[in-house]
Amino acid sequence: MLARTVTVEFLEEWITERIADYLEISVDDIEVDENITHYGVDSLARATLGADIEDEFGVEVEPDFFKDRVTIQDIAAGLPQITGEPAAGGREPE
Repeated sequence: MLARTVTVEFLEEWITERIADYLEISVDDIEVDENITHYGVDSLARATLGADIEDEFGVEVEPDFFKDRVTIQDIAAGLPQITGEPAAGGREPE
């Protein structure tokens, strides 16, 4: 069950803060349109981020969610069930 609806921009900031915390770097060093592997985000960090999204927003993140989502922008846009906005590519939330 969705606890709240937030903007894509809020979600981008929230994800950026999580990644900065995981990697112990400044949020100022992270660009939302840069491939997150550039910063050292690995499969463990992706799994942790997925679990954090599930815990914080009460939605399920599928195991292959991050496969084609390589930037923070991609990740935030791929969560229409949180933002209430159509998913990238015009798909409706499931």
